[in-house]
Amino acid sequence: MSFNSTHMIHQLRADFEKLIALVTGPEAQTATLDQMERSLFRQVLRLGFRLLQLFLFTRAQTESHAPQPGAGRTILLYRNCSRD
Repeated sequence: MSFNSTHMIHQLRADFEKLIALVTGPEAQTATLDQMERSLFRQVLRLGFRLLQLFLFTRAQTESHAPQPGAGRTILLYRNCSRD
């Protein structure tokens, strides 16, 4: 794992701990159900997006970036679609 993915994992864990603190902390005592639901929904969506980014980042690291033979034995160069 590279520095970037390790940093992402630490940040994701910290964000998850913040969610737990949100629902168990003093703010939860005064928040309405609607306020808590909206806040949690936004933050869980954001967390899920960042988890998906981590998944794609680690998947891209494990893939071969060597030229691949295509139909008719032509060489197809690796193309990173995420940077287009």
